[in-house]
Amino acid sequence: MKKILSICLISMLTVFSVSCSAGKNSSSLTTADIKESFSCTASVTYGELQAQSTVKRFGKGMWENEFISPDTVAGVKLVFENDEITASYKGLEFSVPKSAMPFQSMLSCLIQAADDIYESDEIICSEKDGVLTYEGKLEQGDYEICFNAQSGFIQSFSMPNMELVIEFSDCSAAEPQVSADETSAPILSESPESLSESDTPVSE
Repeated sequence: MKKILSICLISMLTVFSVSCSAGKNSSSLTTADIKESFSCTASVTYGELQAQSTVKRFGKGMWENEFISPDTVAGVKLVFENDEITASYKGLEFSVPKSAMPFQSMLSCLIQAADDIYESDEIICSEKDGVLTYEGKLEQGDYEICFNAQSGFIQSFSMPNMELVIEFSDCSAAEPQVSADETSAPILSESPESLSESDTPVSE
């Protein structure tokens, strides 16, 4: 009888050990574990296009992107507030230049995916080498978003079918709000006459 009990106990411990080992690569991640308001440097590859910018998230639907490169869009700031998007350059508001529109589309995908995660009570991520990875789906296609498990900051966002990869670095906390002077009206579909299609802003 004791031998039978011993065998049963060993079997139960073995099953428990295997179950724990199988769960080591998964992590239950709540929104409290990740930084929801932040400022980062973003390096973007979008097909053959490349850009670098400063990306800030203040809260749900409230983001800001200021381009550092390429020269055709350097200095252009895009402010996303819920369903409204405004472009400005050195304080002058105008509609989004055509050279920035592909990146505007890319940023909209990032914002939709990230906001869905930040607003969730809990998400399940895989974990490997200190990186938490979440896989999801948008209307535009499947995506993968990664977070640094130690700092809680966003690390990367990618959509293979769109040849889109965004890598984030130099992340720091940002105030979870948008100042009143950053709110504005929706953008137009064309650039103003003062900025022709070939005369896009160039950083100084």
